[in-house]
Amino acid sequence: REKKSGGGLSGALAQLQSRLTAAQQEIAKQKKAYGAVDKLLKGREACEGNEERLQKAQKDLVRLEKICASGGKKLGDKEAMDIISTTDAAQKVLKAAAADAAKQVAAAPAEVKERLGKIEANAKGLLKRVEDLLAKTKDERERVQYEMYAKQAEEFADAVEAAHAKAESAELPFLSGMEEMPPGEGGPIVEACVAAGKEADGAIVEARAFAKARAEDLKTSKAAGAAALQEALDKMKVRVDAVFKKIAQFKADTEKRRRTVRLQDARLALDAAEELITNMAEQVKPLEAKKAEEGEPENGEEGKLSQQDAEKICEQVGEADAAAQAKLEEAQAVGNELPPGDKEHKEELAQLSARFRELTARLGESRKTAKEYEERFVAEQVVAQAREVLEKAKEQVKELSEACAPLVERGGEEFLVAVSARTLADALRQYMKEIEVDEAGLFAKVGAAGGSVTEEAFVKWLAGLEAELKRDDVTFEPKRQQELFRYLASNAEAGLDKEDFGKLFRRQYTCCSKVTVTDGFGVAKSKTLTKVDVGAEVEALGEPTADEDTGMIRVEVKILSGKDSGMTGWCSLKGNQGTTYFQEHTAINKFSQDLDAKIQAAEKAAVELQKQVRARIGEVPSVAQGPLRVAKTELAKIASQVSQENTKIMQCKSKVASAKKLFAQKEEAEKRAHLERKERLAAEEALTEARAKLQAVEASCKALNEAALPLKGLKEDALAAFATPLAVLQACETHKTAIHAGTKELRAAVKARQPELASAAKGPMFDAKKELTTMLAKADKADRGATAEFQDVRTACNRIAQPKSDAACTALREDAQKRGVAPEDLFAELAKDSHRVSPDAFCAHLTKLEGLDLSSEHAGLLCHYIQAGGIGKRKFFSLFQRYFQIVKDIAITDEFEMKSCKTIRKAELGEVIELTQPPQTDEITGLVRLKGKAFKDGVEGWITLSGNKGTPFMKACDRPYYVTQRPLEMQTAFEADGAEAVRQVKAGELFELLEGPRKFERKPVLRARCKANKDGALGFITVKDGAGAAFAELSGLHVCIGTVAMTDDLDIKKGKIVRKLALNEVFEVVEGPTEAGDSGMVRVKGRAVKDGKEGWITPKGNAGSVFTKESLKHYKIIKATTLDKLEAESEAVRELEEGEIVEITVGPKEHKAQPVHRVKVRAMGDAKEGWLSLLGGAAKACAPYYKAMAEVSLRDGKDDAEAAPGLRAIKLGEILELVEGPVDGAGGDLSVRVRAEQDGTCGWTPVKIGTGPPCLQTLTASDS
Repeated sequence: REKKSGGGLSGALAQLQSRLTAAQQEIAKQKKAYGAVDKLLKGREACEGNEERLQKAQKDLVRLEKICASGGKKLGDKEAMDIISTTDAAQKVLKAAAADAAKQVAAAPAEVKERLGKIEANAKGLLKRVEDLLAKTKDERERVQYEMYAKQAEEFADAVEAAHAKAESAELPFLSGMEEMPPGEGGPIVEACVAAGKEADGAIVEARAFAKARAEDLKTSKAAGAAALQEALDKMKVRVDAVFKKIAQFKADTEKRRRTVRLQDARLALDAAEELITNMAEQVKPLEAKKAEEGEPENGEEGKLSQQDAEKICEQVGEADAAAQAKLEEAQAVGNELPPGDKEHKEELAQLSARFRELTARLGESRKTAKEYEERFVAEQVVAQAREVLEKAKEQVKELSEACAPLVERGGEEFLVAVSARTLADALRQYMKEIEVDEAGLFAKVGAAGGSVTEEAFVKWLAGLEAELKRDDVTFEPKRQQELFRYLASNAEAGLDKEDFGKLFRRQYTCCSKVTVTDGFGVAKSKTLTKVDVGAEVEALGEPTADEDTGMIRVEVKILSGKDSGMTGWCSLKGNQGTTYFQEHTAINKFSQDLDAKIQAAEKAAVELQKQVRARIGEVPSVAQGPLRVAKTELAKIASQVSQENTKIMQCKSKVASAKKLFAQKEEAEKRAHLERKERLAAEEALTEARAKLQAVEASCKALNEAALPLKGLKEDALAAFATPLAVLQACETHKTAIHAGTKELRAAVKARQPELASAAKGPMFDAKKELTTMLAKADKADRGATAEFQDVRTACNRIAQPKSDAACTALREDAQKRGVAPEDLFAELAKDSHRVSPDAFCAHLTKLEGLDLSSEHAGLLCHYIQAGGIGKRKFFSLFQRYFQIVKDIAITDEFEMKSCKTIRKAELGEVIELTQPPQTDEITGLVRLKGKAFKDGVEGWITLSGNKGTPFMKACDRPYYVTQRPLEMQTAFEADGAEAVRQVKAGELFELLEGPRKFERKPVLRARCKANKDGALGFITVKDGAGAAFAELSGLHVCIGTVAMTDDLDIKKGKIVRKLALNEVFEVVEGPTEAGDSGMVRVKGRAVKDGKEGWITPKGNAGSVFTKESLKHYKIIKATTLDKLEAESEAVRELEEGEIVEITVGPKEHKAQPVHRVKVRAMGDAKEGWLSLLGGAAKACAPYYKAMAEVSLRDGKDDAEAAPGLRAIKLGEILELVEGPVDGAGGDLSVRVRAEQDGTCGWTPVKIGTGPPCLQTLTASDS
């Protein structure tokens, strides 16, 4: 739920989870309580049951003990038997009670644990008493038992002899001399003999088991009566053994008699089977005669024998066949019962077997003759039935296809006309209500002449409805106007009469929820007439009206179907709780309902037909050949055809479903037709403006391509001699700007249309949205192409300007040296009072230089190449001071010639070189080399600019600049340790690189981990640097080692408590120590570091207790420094100001300082020079350009922002060129004078305001 809601249910789910957790905890608590109660109840129940049984056992034991204690009198037989039975039962009860108590006592509640222990102990005690009693009465008990066993031995012998007598009685019929009983009589007698034999066996087994058990007892007994028992057992054995031998012979005789009886049954079964088979042979003779005369039956012809007679014969043969087969199986069962090695009946069994085979063969012959005809009849009948099923399936599909045709084939056009008619009716009802006319009055306005309206008049009236009704939803196409006329008119040739016109306003409803019909409009005051059942149809006799009292929509209706057909009354169309009672009857709804019912019936019937075909197939057995095999194949084909017809029904259903969806879309389109017309007009309006803008962009693209064409494909010589590169460049730039502006305007136009287009998912507005998207894509592509095209033109112009730039720079430097004019003075001379040299002034000066052959066009191109729109001071100075950056490993040598030069050192990647002599080409090697001075260490020498294959080793770059990221100290010397400070540098100041970066190896420093008291910030500080300069020292602060009071007076008695100083709280001593009056205690006046409160404190009590001591962990910052995040100097947490207090947590300890890169720089604001450290990103390389990070004002002055007049607002992301500064402005914030690249406006703006985020951010050299 949480995932589906996108996080919107967090609160509710948390509450629900809390409730669930609480409920689970409560359930666990209740379960625990119930478990305890359950254990208690079960324990109590066990105690009560066992205690009751123990009491009974104890009573019985006491009674027996009394019997045994009767003055040495011997026990009688009755008393001995009582002891035997009672002690046996008591032992079982006592053992069970002891075991049950021992099992439950461990987990039982405390309340029943003691009772269970007592029960276990009591049971064990009673068991001991039972054992004692049994030992005491052993001899008497055994005597009585043995006497009883002797009597039982005689009883067992009697039972065995009785069973034998019963067996002899059962075999008497066989002893009368009849060796073979009459049919049917021998079986029951044999069964009675078998049962008697089993009974005798059982009696013998029981007697012998008794004798064995008693023999085991006698082995260990010496009691009186043992000899008598042994004698009784011996007599019983003799009697049982004698019966055993007789019964064995009886069982053997019975088995022989059983075989004789079963053979008799087999002969009788074969006799019956032979009679049946003989009758079958007579019954199939007519079929055999026909076969002999005409051969195999073909095409349903059976000769003289009719089909009815043949069927009757087959039926009779089938009955006889079944009966004969049953008798044969009965005879065969007898043969299977008798053992294979029965020699006595071997010959008779062989005769029966031969006779069985003969009869089976005869049965097969008769069966074969009838089977051929039976299979033929069955096959023809089943195939005929299956073909009838197939015809029904085809007819069903045909009827369903015809029913679906109006929707599937004709697309529901007739129903769409009905939709238009409903729309027209709704509009006309509203119109009639407004002008207060009825149907008759409106029909007269249609133009009825002679009681009817012609098609021409009706169409003319419809065409004017939009203007008359002031509704656009009654505007229909001419074809639909004609269709509406034909839809309403019952006879189009006779015209549209009043009754036909009235059909337009007739509303019929179908009941979808049972509702009451009343005799009045108001529900409260009206009486119920009847109830309308679901599915009943009604016709509205008026307009639906809302009942103000109940909020229900009610209408007077006439019932059209059901038992109350013709009745009128009032019904609720919709309840006040939203229940819908009636659905308006439409042509498509009625058609869909009827069609769905037909499809459902067809599906049900198709399933039934399929079942019938499968049933026919199931009736035909699987055979390898013959009529049934042919029928089986034919039935499979028919089943496939029926399945195909059923598939057509499913396809028809699918087509109907698709057609319904399509019709719903058409219906919606029909209702929205007027809206779509409006959308088309609005869409066309939206596209017209965008198309015009796109055409303008495409026209500018074409003009750009034509303007750039002269420069395309020119080789180096032709390119250098090209006469008008600046004109081409400016023309292309104009076209590119126009394309960019046109694309921007197109995007704005499309954006302006977004509110009305955004929600469009289909229709004209959606098409317009897609076309506008395509237009935007085309415009964006044109814009990108224009940018690429213009870049190609600019690259070509740069190739023209590059060599001329070198010559111009050389001429400028030589002219300035010759005239003795510094670059600053020359800039002032050419710029006059401006901050830039105008293109005209620069071109005019270039044309005057000696030795420089430049046309005015090429001079203008050169000015544009250096800086478009005029040359600023830094770009102007770069003409005199050129810089290159190493891009590939190369050596710095002492001479120009490669053969004689020596390597001074290897130039590092990224290193910047200042040009001191212009590039020259070595004619021997083809290398282009220049002389330069390395910023890193001031080394000057010759370096290869490009190889003889064109490989670049250096690239031109601007002079390096640095911007500080945090406050720093500018120092006088390269050696950082002990160097004097030039001044403190603010974050955001800009510097011009003079030398470096160079690595400086520092001496070990004293570092410590600490916590600032001011804000709790954690980090590392340098306590003392490698030169011994201290940044922090012991503060002289005191720390409380116990709770002590601060009072407002030296004298403790007179003073009042200012507040209590807590353990480890720190304070600064501002006065004292001073003796406090007569108390003899020495006190100091201290200021709490925590809140600055002052008062008198007692460091040591008069009894010697020490409350405070000087802290060796608290240091005071004596020189502003950085609180670093890591022990090795790294990213700063913040700057620590002079006078701050820090608490040392680790250290101070000596730390090997990491090397630091140092740069010599000149401040852009005040021209101060000195060295800066780049450690931990304190300063980073940049260019003298800014990007606006916030919207600020560009003002004429740098001081008070409100006093200085505003020039204009700087937009977010705007690029600004540094002209002057950074310098301190209003409130101590850094301000810079900048020139906006967008329009050349020059003015002052702050770099940062207060503690807020930067307003401006410097660009990197690559970004600028």
